Amino acid sequence: MQLPICPPPGVASLQSHCRRLSVLTLATFSLLAGTGRLLADDISWNAALDGLWSDAANWSSDPALPGVADTVTIAATTGADPYTVTFGTGTPADETLTANVTNVILGNASTGAPRATLHLKGGTLIADVGTAPVGGNGTAPLAMTNADLVVDAGATLLLRSGPNNGTNAFRGLNLNGNATVTINGTLKAHPSGATSGTAGGGLLMMGAASQTNTVIIGQGAIADFGYTYIGASGSSATASNHVTVDGGELKVRSLELGRAGADNTLTVKNGGVFISGGSGSTIGGGTGGNGTGELIVGGLDGNGQMTGGTVTLTNSSNSLGTNGSSTGGSATGIITMKAGTLTSTGGFILGGAGNNVAGNRTTGIINIEGGILTMSTATSARNVILAQAQNSTGEINITGGTMSITRAAGDHSLILAPAYTDASSTGTATINLSGGTLNVDKLVSQTVAGTIYFTGGLFTMKQATVSNGKAFTVGNGTDAATLRLLTGTGSGDHTFADGLVVSTNARLEGAGRIGTGLASVHGTLAASGVLEFADGLTLFDGSTIDLNDSSGSLFISGGDLTIANGATINIRLTDFTAGNPVTLFSISGSVAAADLSGVNFLFNGVATTGSWSGADFLITATAIPEPSTVAFVLGGLTLLASLGVRRRR
Repeated sequence: MQLPICPPPGVASLQSHCRRLSVLTLATFSLLAGTGRLLADDISWNAALDGLWSDAANWSSDPALPGVADTVTIAATTGADPYTVTFGTGTPADETLTANVTNVILGNASTGAPRATLHLKGGTLIADVGTAPVGGNGTAPLAMTNADLVVDAGATLLLRSGPNNGTNAFRGLNLNGNATVTINGTLKAHPSGATSGTAGGGLLMMGAASQTNTVIIGQGAIADFGYTYIGASGSSATASNHVTVDGGELKVRSLELGRAGADNTLTVKNGGVFISGGSGSTIGGGTGGNGTGELIVGGLDGNGQMTGGTVTLTNSSNSLGTNGSSTGGSATGIITMKAGTLTSTGGFILGGAGNNVAGNRTTGIINIEGGILTMSTATSARNVILAQAQNSTGEINITGGTMSITRAAGDHSLILAPAYTDASSTGTATINLSGGTLNVDKLVSQTVAGTIYFTGGLFTMKQATVSNGKAFTVGNGTDAATLRLLTGTGSGDHTFADGLVVSTNARLEGAGRIGTGLASVHGTLAASGVLEFADGLTLFDGSTIDLNDSSGSLFISGGDLTIANGATINIRLTDFTAGNPVTLFSISGSVAAADLSGVNFLFNGVATTGSWSGADFLITATAIPEPSTVAFVLGGLTLLASLGVRRRR
């Protein structure tokens, strides 16, 4: 720094004033910049050697340290070994340690360049690129290539850019290939000059196909970003990008996961928390994007134990697999639940949200293996749409855990393939429920492109409209499967236009009205309220009517009640008075009283008889005989013991 020019010796008063001005100028600049330099500089780390940030000899600015207006470059081009720049000491002295720069460039992409590491052990490092026009600021406070960033517990890194409500052009932390970030302390992107708020400055991860970027947010760590792109777009931006919230907290203003590249993941496990707000989340693709992204909730900890995470999506809509490019392309978005919870205030679009170009095969998939995905906190009706576009694919696979498309108002909807028009539409919407639970307020499948494979687990609904050219089949005849119809706010008639089939080992229970569609039961009927069949009910040999819920009743208001002669119908009821009649069915005046004299009714395993009494078909509640009585009647003690044991199972 050059001091003011002083007058020649002999002019004592002016010399004294000059000395005071020189000291004041130097002190003022040191206070403002902390560097001893008036002008902004590009400051470089001297060599590929380990060293302390606080040692001026390590910098090209020696004897001064990098200051508030400087661009800091830690990117040696030569050197045999990786090297580490250490900020702070990890001791209580770091509590008062603060350094300010404009931006940091960490690492060098040149072939043979040594890997650089910036290790924050304590204190606070601030990189602030300043405010920018509304159009954005492409300069990142921290850009990394072939480098590592480590933020220890107790250390803080603040990355600042743009105005308070900047657009998605603002950057915070850029990972441009082979970059790794490990956060055990605090890393936040804020508006320029501010200490809080959600700026546009966010997380940008991209690179070439052979490169990988990784971010790990450990126990107790906090990471806060604005617009976040994990797998950003670009002609060569197909790197693998992975973010793991491993016990810490990650909060972003909005999320794009997998706009480009086939391997982009965000995993939340080990008690980690992820919160996304703003206008919405896009997983897989985006405008003009054709990448793949997967959000994974739950995962193994260091001991190989499955752990959960907590994900909150506070926006109006979430897109899985979308591409708005007029030239086509494909994109795949996946959510996989393993353990923990995902709560969304918005709906989900699985496949679509773009043009209908045949080559634009967008795919959205939700896999529920464990944990809970719920939309119960939404403040208005939301939809989960599978295959929104004509040529897209939407899929829900549930093998365990729970997915709930419900709220108290009863007006959420699960909609399958609404854009299908004719054979030119190649899109498909599929639900595979083989275990776990799927709860919906309203199920809508009205095109042939929608298919529901319900082979096991529990499916609950308040209203169904299924007219996709296929019978709605519950179970596969082997695995336990239950369809539960619910009443209450938002409920309505159920339409199964091509029939409702309850397979052996499957169960239809609950209350409500099946307005359209013949119900064919090979398994079990169990009403918890009035279960009404307005288009007929057929019971097959070996089916069961479970009457253990005393409030339940079966009402046939239309069609026919059909049970074949010679068929055996099992009736279960544990709380009864022997000899009293029990109502099995009720019919309306328009339904003929079927001749059931040839049907074999077994009441808790014991043969009984039934007859019509007006609109009700009654059977006689029969107690299980004592073994001695059975022995007397059947005349064989050995045979008696066998029958007695069998009936009591």
